[in-house]
Amino acid sequence: MELNEIYEVEKKFDAELETIADLAALEQLRVKYLGKKGYITDIMSKFREVPVEQKKEFGQKVNALKNKIENKIEETK
Repeated sequence: MELNEIYEVEKKFDAELETIADLAALEQLRVKYLGKKGYITDIMSKFREVPVEQKKEFGQKVNALKNKIENKIEETK
């Protein structure tokens, strides 16, 4: 797992958020990224593969992305 994968997920989310037309689509987007089988959960499952010296930065980046997604979804509602 590399940090650039986090940036790719972030870019993908931003692009998909632009296409949201209604609350149902917004909810589907939320589940896709934040749900039990979503992108953020998938990224966090790979945390143990991250080298020790990168764990802190990796964790901070993932949490920042998660918070950004949560905030953008709330703003869009």
